[in-house]
Amino acid sequence: MRKVKPHVLISIVPGGETNSWPSGAALLDTLIGADGRLMPEKVGNTEPLKVSVTAISECAPFWAIPDGEKGTIFEGNAQSFMWTRGRSPKSSGHVIHKHRNIHGRERPGWIIFRSEVDRKIDWYEVFRSLCLLFNPLYATLHVLGELEQDSSAYTEEERNSFGFNDHVRGLPYVSLKEKGLANISWANYFGPDLKGDVRQTEIRDAKFLVEEIGDGVMLRVTDDLLDVATDFDEFSRRRSQLRTFFREGMFRINREPRVINVEGSES
Repeated sequence: MRKVKPHVLISIVPGGETNSWPSGAALLDTLIGADGRLMPEKVGNTEPLKVSVTAISECAPFWAIPDGEKGTIFEGNAQSFMWTRGRSPKSSGHVIHKHRNIHGRERPGWIIFRSEVDRKIDWYEVFRSLCLLFNPLYATLHVLGELEQDSSAYTEEERNSFGFNDHVRGLPYVSLKEKGLANISWANYFGPDLKGDVRQTEIRDAKFLVEEIGDGVMLRVTDDLLDVATDFDEFSRRRSQLRTFFREGMFRINREPRVINVEGSES
């Protein structure tokens, strides 16, 4: 069986608009400013992506292409923007813009970014910059290793609630609104409607990293993102401790993933 490699996952539910090109340029500039190797190689609005690019400006024609007909409930909607990179570090991104659903209700967008783990990149600074840029309702940064990507390491309830899916794939607005938060990631941004659930003083006293950023609160489990990959047991211990500072039912996953042995016991 092929070993599952860990990867970086950033999930952001923007608090504002992403439908203008300046937002797209700022997003890509943040990534490339952190490391030029995060420059997209192919972009488009539907898969498979076929258009090759070598500069941020070449992405502009594909950003927020109008998708809704004038005079309909979908007016103002825009097509998603996607990109991928095949060279190391391999990465991909998908931006869903703020839109109206079939009932005419406005829904926030979603930014999802995945990348191979690369120690040379300051992933937290990338994430923090994106949070300042998009003022999220909620956002997470995590490294997903083999254990956390194994659905059998979760309970049936955690799978049926889509807690597992939303933790390993990112949390879109519809799940945030209808099901609530999935799990604690390495870094968690709680926007204006959620920051009241963060007991900042108690959490800070317990030696966790908490800071107010923009209109929300940023909370980190450990000092270094790569702790999740290099010492998951310690990260797991810290995350379990951190859960005790939140109200019951705040997250759909309330235990650490465990491998089930052939005999049926946890390890």
